[in-house]
Amino acid sequence: MGHLLPMALAAGHDFLPGGDAMARKSKMVDKSRYGLLPTPPLPAGLPKIELTENARAVFFRRYVRKDLDGRPVETPEETFWRVAYHVAKVEEQWGNDPLEVAKTYYTRLLAPKRFFPNSPTWTGAGTPLGQLAACFVLPISDDMGRKDSGIFTTLRNAALIQQTGGGNGFSFSRLRPKGTVVKSSAGQATGPVGFLRVYDKAFGEIAQGGSRRGANMAVLRVDHPDIEEFLTCKTDENAITNFNISVGITDAFMRAVENDEEWELRFPDVTDPKYDDFDGTIEQAEAAGIRIKTYKKVRARDLFQKLVRQSHHNGEPGVLFLDTANRANPVPHLYPLEATNPCFVAETRIATTEGLIPIQEMAESGRLYTIVTDNRAPWGGKGLAGGQTGTTLRPQVRAFKTRENEPVFRLRTRHGYTVVATADHPFLTPDRGYVALEALRPGDRVLLQSGEGAWSEEEALPPMEQVAAAQAQMALAGDWASGHRVQRQDFAAQYAHLPTRWSRELGLVLGVLVGDGWLSPKSHSPVGFTFSAPALQAQVHGILRSWFGEGHIADRGSLTQLTYGRLAYEFFVALGVRPVPLTEKRVPESLWRAPREAVIGFLQGLFSADGSIQVNLRKQDATVRLASSSRALLEDVQLLLLNFGIVSRIHQRRAAGTARLPDGKGGQKEYPVAEQYELLIGRENRNRFARVIGFADPAKQARLEAFIEQQARGPYCETFEDVIVSIEPAGRADVYDLEEPETHSLIANGLVCHNCGEQWLGPYENCCLGSINLAQHITPEGGVDWDKLRETTELTVRFLDDVVEANAYVPSVPQLKEAAHRARRIGLGVMGLADLMYANRVRYGAPEAQEFAALVMEFIRYHAMRTSIELARERGPFPAIKGSIYDPENLKWQPPRWPQWLGEGPSRDWGRPPLDWDAIVEGIRQHGIRNAAQTTIAPTGTIATVTGVEGYGCEPVFALAYIRHVNDNGKDLQLTYVSPSFMAALKEAGLNEETRQRVIDQVLEQGTCQHIEELPDWIRHTFVVSMDITAEEHVRMQAALQNYVDNSISKTINFPADATPDDVAEAYMLAWKLGCKGLTVYVTGSRDKVVLETKATAKAKGKEVALAPKTAEATLQAPPPPTPRNPACGTNLRSRALRCCQAGPTASKPPWAALSSPSTRTVTGSLSRSSSTLPRPAPRRRPSPRPSAG
Repeated sequence: MGHLLPMALAAGHDFLPGGDAMARKSKMVDKSRYGLLPTPPLPAGLPKIELTENARAVFFRRYVRKDLDGRPVETPEETFWRVAYHVAKVEEQWGNDPLEVAKTYYTRLLAPKRFFPNSPTWTGAGTPLGQLAACFVLPISDDMGRKDSGIFTTLRNAALIQQTGGGNGFSFSRLRPKGTVVKSSAGQATGPVGFLRVYDKAFGEIAQGGSRRGANMAVLRVDHPDIEEFLTCKTDENAITNFNISVGITDAFMRAVENDEEWELRFPDVTDPKYDDFDGTIEQAEAAGIRIKTYKKVRARDLFQKLVRQSHHNGEPGVLFLDTANRANPVPHLYPLEATNPCFVAETRIATTEGLIPIQEMAESGRLYTIVTDNRAPWGGKGLAGGQTGTTLRPQVRAFKTRENEPVFRLRTRHGYTVVATADHPFLTPDRGYVALEALRPGDRVLLQSGEGAWSEEEALPPMEQVAAAQAQMALAGDWASGHRVQRQDFAAQYAHLPTRWSRELGLVLGVLVGDGWLSPKSHSPVGFTFSAPALQAQVHGILRSWFGEGHIADRGSLTQLTYGRLAYEFFVALGVRPVPLTEKRVPESLWRAPREAVIGFLQGLFSADGSIQVNLRKQDATVRLASSSRALLEDVQLLLLNFGIVSRIHQRRAAGTARLPDGKGGQKEYPVAEQYELLIGRENRNRFARVIGFADPAKQARLEAFIEQQARGPYCETFEDVIVSIEPAGRADVYDLEEPETHSLIANGLVCHNCGEQWLGPYENCCLGSINLAQHITPEGGVDWDKLRETTELTVRFLDDVVEANAYVPSVPQLKEAAHRARRIGLGVMGLADLMYANRVRYGAPEAQEFAALVMEFIRYHAMRTSIELARERGPFPAIKGSIYDPENLKWQPPRWPQWLGEGPSRDWGRPPLDWDAIVEGIRQHGIRNAAQTTIAPTGTIATVTGVEGYGCEPVFALAYIRHVNDNGKDLQLTYVSPSFMAALKEAGLNEETRQRVIDQVLEQGTCQHIEELPDWIRHTFVVSMDITAEEHVRMQAALQNYVDNSISKTINFPADATPDDVAEAYMLAWKLGCKGLTVYVTGSRDKVVLETKATAKAKGKEVALAPKTAEATLQAPPPPTPRNPACGTNLRSRALRCCQAGPTASKPPWAALSSPSTRTVTGSLSRSSSTLPRPAPRRRPSPRPSAG
C-alpha cells in the first residue's frame, strides 16, 4: 500500500498469521440473513472498542446491524471490523493485502477513535446496499419528466438515495415562476415552492436506510421571481420539515445592497421559442440569446432585510454565497459552461501594479500579480456592465498557459486598439454583458479601460551588466600590442553619474531618442539625436552631459544633431531601445515596468520630438498628434496613454509607395516611402493629456494650453467605448489566461475582458466524508500531537479514497458513480476542535484561536494533499485531471496563503513542524493528484456523540452543562450533562467538592461559567461556550478555517436571545467579506424544537424541567440548534444551485452596518463585544510543565 501502511503495520499488534489473502477469504462469516455481506471473522488480538454508556447506546441504535426483532447481530468490535474490512477490500486491485490494510484501519484509526467516517459508511459498508456517501447533488430542470433531470425523474432518483441514508441538495432555481403559463396544458406553473412541498411530503414517507434520515437542502437564487415566497415558506418550523432551505446569494446582489440599488427578479421568457429545448442557468440563457423577462424590481436592501428578519426568526433560511463557492471548482472543464477556456496570445499586455506586463511573462514567472480591473465589470463575472467608470486593484493572481497551437483571431477597433484571442474569449459590451469573440460583429461596441491604472513602484533600473562591461573595457589604457594595460583613473570619475534609478529625466531622453533619434551599432557615433527646437535640445543635452559628457554637436541647417559614443549606446540598448529602422520602432521594453514619472517623461519627450498640436479655429477644435512610420510604436503609445485614462485613435495618414523628395544635390528624385500613421488625442482626452502629461517643448505646450483656455464650452465627456471594425483570423498560437476571483475580469491591451471561465459545479456529484477526532491528538502536556495528526491524516486520506472505490452508490442512478469516479472527491474534516482548544487553553473565537484553527487546518490540508499526490503516484490521478486546476501540464492551482485579515502570519507556531508547499506544487507537476477535492468540515452529529468529543465539527462547546432531550417511548426524557474537561479543570484548580457542586449547579442553569466570580481567571478565559462567543468571532473562526478547506464548512453562528436583525445582517456582511461560502445563524430560543438547551432557555419557553440524575459521562454535545444545514459535504451543486451543506458564507457591508474591514477585528453593535477584557489563563498545573498556551 505504499510507504505508509508498512510503517503502521509495524506497530506490534497481535494479528492473524500471514498467508495467502485469497485462502483467508474463504473463512467468511455468513450473516446474509441479516442483510450483511460475507466478512472474515474478527482477527484475534484486535483491541476492544471502548465506548461510554451513552455512546454505546447511540452506536447500537444507529450503526449495529439488527435482526427482524431488533436484536443486535454483531458486537461493536464486529461492526468496526465490518467497516474496516469492506473499505479495505478494494486495496487488492493495487496489490495490497485487504486483511492487513483492514487491521491497520481498525487499530490505527477506528478503534482508538482517531477518525470516523460519515454515518452512511457505518450503515452501508458490508451490506447489499453498499452506499457509503453522505450527500448528493441532483439537478432539477424545468421539465416534468422527459429529461433525466426533470422534476419527477429527479424526485425518483432522490427517493432512491434517501432509502440508502444519503442526503440530497437541490436547486429549484431553474423552475419557472409560480403562475407562469404552461404551454402544453394551458395551465399555470406550480413554481419552485410548490414543488419543494411535493418533495418534502415524498421524503416524509420514505424510510431512509432503516436508521439514518439523510438531510436535504433546497436552494433558490436571490434573483428568482419567487424568492419572496421562498423566504417565508418555513416561518412555521413545522412546515417543510424534511428540508433546510438556503438562499443562493450572488456578489452582484450584495453589491446592490451596499449601494442601495434596485434588484431585478428575472427568469428566461418561457414564451421564447428558444426556451423550449433549453436547460440551463439564467446566465446560460442570456448567452444563448433567450429573452430574459423581468417580473419585478425591488429595493435590494428591502429584500435583504426580509431574508435577515426570517433568519433571525428561526434560523431559516441560511445563505450560500454562490460566487465564492463556485470559484473553487477544481474541474471547471467538465461542465457545459466550462467546456471552453478562453485565452490570449503571449504578448497581450495585462494591466498590473508592476506595469503593463505580457501575459506569457506573468505565466512563466510563476509569481502572483495584483491586477487592474475596470469598475464597470459586473461582480462575479456575470450580468451587464455597470455605469461607474474608473479602475480598481484586485487580489493577487497567477497567470497560466491554457492551450497550445490554438486558432486565434485579431479584434481591431475603430480607434485602433487590437487584441488577439481565442474565439471563445468574452469581451465586455455596454449593453449585452460579456460576449464571446466569435459572437461579436463589426459595428458592435466594446468597453475600454475607463481610468488611470497602476504603475510600477520599482525605481531601480534593470540589470546593466553589459554597460558595466563596456565601461570597464573603455577605461583601459596602455600598450595594446604588448598587452600592458592599466585602468584610467579619470574614467570612473568621468562617468560616475550614470543613472541607476528611473526618473522623469531619463524617460524624457528615451522619448526623444525613440522619436527623433537613432542607434547605429556599426558607427563611431552610434547614438544620435536630432532637434528642431532649441529649448528641447537644451533640456536633453543638459541631462546627457551629466551622464556621458558633452558629446558632439553638428549644425545641419534647420536641424541640430547631437551624437554620443559606445557607452551611451550600451546604456540605451540595455534599457530596451532597439537599433531598428523607423518602421520597426517600439516603446523600450523596460519602460513598460517603469514608474509613473518616468513614463510621463517618455511621452513628453516622444510627443515633443514627433508630435504636434493641430488647431481648427473654425470648428473650435484641436487635436494633439503623434506621427510615425511604425504603427506598432503608436499602438504601444496608445496603451500607455490609456493607462493614464487617455483615449486616443490611430489612422493611416499615407500609404506606402513613392514620392518626389529632395535628393541632397539641389534637385528632387523619386524615393520609396513607408506608410505613415498618426495618433490623435481630442476633446476631453486632449485636455487630460495637457494636465497629466503635456509637451516638454515649451512652445507646443503653450499653444495647447492657450487653446484649452479659450474654449467656449467644455468638451464632451469620454465614454470609454469603442466600435469593432474587424475580426480576422490571426493564425495559431499558444494561449494564456489568469483567474481574478472577484469580478472575473481583467484589462487586456486596454479592453475589458472576462478572465478564465466561471467555475460552475456539476450535477450528480457526491462526496465521501470523514472526520479526524482532534481530541485524540493531544499530548500528555496538553499540546497538539503533530506527528500523530500527520499519521492520522495520511491514513484517513487512503481510507476515504478506498471509500470512493468501495461505494456502490445507487445502481439505479448510474450518473452518481460516474461523477464520483471522475473527480474522486473526498471530504476530510475535523471534530473536537473545541476540545483541542480547551486542552491548549485557547479561548475559542479569540484572535489566537483564529490563528490556532488556521494552523491546524493548514497542517491537515497539507498532509492530505501530500498523501493524495502519493496515491496518484501509486494508483493514478483522478480521471478528469486533464484540464482541471490540477492538470500537471497546465497547473493553475495555487497553495493557500495566510489570510491577510489575520495579519502577516501566525504569532506563534504551537510547535507545528514546517510545511513545504513548494513540494506540493512540484509533486502535482510530477504525479498529479488522486482527489480533486480533499477537505470538508461536516457537522459530525452522531459520530461525535459516539467518539465522546465535546465540540462537534469545528463548533465551540454548546454549553458546559445542559439538558439533552431524548425520546423515550414517546416521552421527553431530559438528561443532564456536564463537560468532563470542565470538571477536570475544576479539580485541577483545587476546588473542593462542595464548591465544584455549587459551580455545576450555576453552570447547569446558564450553560456558561463566565458569571461565576469564584472561578480562577484561567478557567473563565478558556472554558467559553457558544453563547459566550460573539457573532463576529464565530464568523472569523469559520473564515480562518475556510482558508484551508477546499470544499465547504458546516457551522452555526449563535446569537444571544436579545440579538437584533441588524446583528444578523452584520454577520452576513462580514462573512461575505471574509470569503466564507455560506452561513447559518441561530438566535437562542428562536426555535421550540431543539436537541440541546440550557435550563434557563427551557424555563424561558415555559417548559417544565424535570431532570434525570446527572451523569458523570458528560457532554455528548449536539450541534447548536437548529440542526446544521445539511450533511456538510464538499459536493458541488450546479451553477444555479448551491453547495450542499455549506454553512459558511461571505457578506458585503451596507451603510447601516458599521462593520470593520477584513483587515481589522472589531465591529459595532452586538457583534463587537470584545474578548480583550476576558480573563487570561493562569499558568498550568500539570505534572509535566510547559509554557502556558494562553
